Amino acid sequence: MLAIQNLYDYEDLIFNVVRQFETDPGFCEKYQKQFQHIFVDEYQDINQGQYRIIRTLAPAETSAKDLCAIGDPDQAIYGFRGSDLRYFNRFISDYPESGVINLVRNYRSTKTILNASFQVIKNHRHPSSDERTYSQIDGAKTISIMELATDKAEAQTIAGIIEQQIGGTGFHSVDTGKVIDANSVMSSSYSDFAILYRTNEQHRIIGNMFERFGIPYQVASRENILNQKGLPEIISLLKASEGRGGYADYENVLGVLISGIGKKTLDLFKEWCFHNRFTPPQGLRKAARFPIPGLKPSRQQMINEFSQQLSRYKEKMSGLPVAVRGMWVMHMIW
Repeated sequence: MLAIQNLYDYEDLIFNVVRQFETDPGFCEKYQKQFQHIFVDEYQDINQGQYRIIRTLAPAETSAKDLCAIGDPDQAIYGFRGSDLRYFNRFISDYPESGVINLVRNYRSTKTILNASFQVIKNHRHPSSDERTYSQIDGAKTISIMELATDKAEAQTIAGIIEQQIGGTGFHSVDTGKVIDANSVMSSSYSDFAILYRTNEQHRIIGNMFERFGIPYQVASRENILNQKGLPEIISLLKASEGRGGYADYENVLGVLISGIGKKTLDLFKEWCFHNRFTPPQGLRKAARFPIPGLKPSRQQMINEFSQQLSRYKEKMSGLPVAVRGMWVMHMIW
């Protein structure tokens, strides 16, 4: 379905780049000349396709001095999705003139954390890991480990510990026994605490519990600014008016240009397009000429009106600079 929309996922991008490099000498030479300095992070996690890209862009006989790779064989955990530690181990034989710098000092973890983590990995360390990471940062001498029944119990325990450490989050913290002795609690503030979690869903559960306890918090997330309300519609409308983008873009702007097209209508339209391998622009053009199975004429007419509205937008924006188009679309949406 991605191919119909001229879209690629991450694996597609790798596959197509490798194929282009290995079948088009001119294309390959162009990018070998363009990228003179290449840095590869997390080298222990590369897969075969990524390895072939690196070897093509930085052939050993010409580019060894221009390639920098960093990685840790003890952190190779993505074999389930195709990464292979053998490429890390072959780096020196692939690039025999390379130098090796061991980064063994940790600047952000305490000695206690490093000692604890070493106990976890020491019996499974990679043979090339002949040096142990160290730190000069002192901290608490112990680490507490708790096993809890549910995710909500975990969140409640975290909130309770913070409440205890800051001397209570409310007027009745001492009275209710949440804080045993506020006078003996070390002076801490909310900014002294950080919660590290593995999956994104955990922050919602912990956040909800913090709100119940009255604990203020901030989430350091990877939410893209482009996901803010209104911006996806602007970007999608610019793409759709140029006949580009996928079905997700057309869904984003349907409600902006015309109301009344429900999910069922849209699903029937997409199913018809996928069955006939139509791109979104092709599907809109075909819908103006042929009936869509299962779709009432009145609903199909709404899709045609949507297509006509897109055409009018494209005509009005023709020749305008991208920045001006963006401003014009923004005013139309808001």
